[in-house]
This record gives sequence, C-alpha cells and structure tokens, in this order.
Amino acid sequence: MPTFVKRVEDNRVLIQVAAAIEADGSELDHRFMALVDTGATMTAVTHNLVDRIGVASVGRTSFVPASGQPVEANLFGLHLAIPVETPTGEGDVHTFAAGGPLVVFELPYHPPDYDVLLGMDVLSRLHITMHGGSFIMSN
Repeated sequence: MPTFVKRVEDNRVLIQVAAAIEADGSELDHRFMALVDTGATMTAVTHNLVDRIGVASVGRTSFVPASGQPVEANLFGLHLAIPVETPTGEGDVHTFAAGGPLVVFELPYHPPDYDVLLGMDVLSRLHITMHGGSFIMSN
C-alpha cells in the first residue's frame, strides 16, 4: 500500500500530483503542485495546467466558493494521480495513489504556488491522518 508523509507547513499541505488528458491515454508525465483542501467538494485546476497539457473544455458549471458568490467555470476531463516514489535496486519507480479519471473545474484565479486544488472527490478515496504536524496518506 503506497504511503507517504508530508509536513504541514503554514497550516496547509502541498503535494505533487501527475496529470494527463483523461480521454487520450497519455502518460502521467505532467507534474503540478496541489493544495490539499478538505473543504472543497470538487478538484479544481488553474489555467496554467489547462494550457500546459492542452486539454479542451467538456462543458461549464456554476459553483459557490467561500466568498458565497456564484462563479461560472469551464469543466475538464483529466486523469489525476498522486505519485508516491518507491526506491528499488534499479532506481526510482513511481506508484500512484488515488489515480483515475476525474471532471475538474478551472479556478477563476491563479494561486502563486500551486496549480491544483485537491478536493474531496479525490481525497475521499484515501486514508488520511493528520497528527503531530504531519499529513499521512495511503490507499
């Protein structure tokens, strides 16, 4: 069972995720930083991620963020996964936790240090423990 531990810094957890266009079977070779957000029901991505992997919108949605004001946003079909590096005698290989196809929406802003807001649609597939300043995640 892939497991990793990340320190909680400034009361938040940033982890790396891998992304690809869901429909074309691309390799998960694009890496982005993600903010773990247990208060978000859906995962969201920045325009930077959308441009970098070249994914087309599959529709639009309306959602209500913390501000309470409804926002319209594009939807995208992506394959997102959380890479967990596992050392072997032949170098590092990647195992993925919580991978799979996902419909995400585009954030209406660009955060300075992450491109993915990782919501409960992904996090609910995992076992997560926060203890003593550490974020511990496994399948």
